[in-house]
Amino acid sequence: MPDHTVDNPEFYEAHWRRTRTAHDPAVLTKAAQLVELVPAGVRSVLDVGCGDGTITAAMAQRFEVTAVDRSAAALAHVAEHSPTVERILASADQLPLADRSRDLVMTSEMLEHLPGPMLQAACRELARVARTWVLVSVPHAENVRRRFLRCPKCRLEFNIYGHLHSLDRARLTGLFGDFEVVQELLSGPAEPASLPAIEQVRQHYGQRWHWWPGLQVQCPACGNEQFAAPKWHAGNRFVDISCDHATRLWARWTGAHEQPYWITLLLRRRDRDG
Repeated sequence: MPDHTVDNPEFYEAHWRRTRTAHDPAVLTKAAQLVELVPAGVRSVLDVGCGDGTITAAMAQRFEVTAVDRSAAALAHVAEHSPTVERILASADQLPLADRSRDLVMTSEMLEHLPGPMLQAACRELARVARTWVLVSVPHAENVRRRFLRCPKCRLEFNIYGHLHSLDRARLTGLFGDFEVVQELLSGPAEPASLPAIEQVRQHYGQRWHWWPGLQVQCPACGNEQFAAPKWHAGNRFVDISCDHATRLWARWTGAHEQPYWITLLLRRRDRDG
């Protein structure tokens, strides 16, 4: 079976060719929240993994912003609604910028996409370029398995958004060891409590993959874009209902409950004079 953890730039190029977030209420609310988290005195901001630039545009209303993404399609969207913003085509793990050259370096919904070694390298680069501040936002302790789909051609099982990691405050602070948390924000739509093992049973035996009519997604292994509704019958329905019941029992036993989808941390460099 193909490995879904292998980095595939074309997956994101295809994503940004068809995706716009400028009219997504949750993203617009998040953009406003991120702007308000920027500390006083910040002038220059580096937005790494800027995507189509919805958050970049909000930042650019107050700060000198440089937008970085390795997707040319994403940067083309940035150019459409933020033509004065400097744009750099580069990967997060190889930023072509000098040490401590921006007051604040930010990234929103990017780190969870990166394979392990690339994730660590990207965090080192974010920390290297930041003069004082890092602002990072990711899905909060996400059950990545919950949004899995299986490719009918190569049988790859993958997260439809390309998420590879479940990240929380402890994991993020470990990735930015030279920084301390100044502020934490939980925000976004409520995410129901779920357990990866139960979702895997639901998918494998109940054929309840994360799919809906009109979904546009590309398999990161073989490039297939043709997905159809899974077959649905009484046996699948029984598995689905059983998994719902098991999830409720697990949540009651552990105290798990729904929570806001995103966690955002404002981090400050401990050694600000080095």
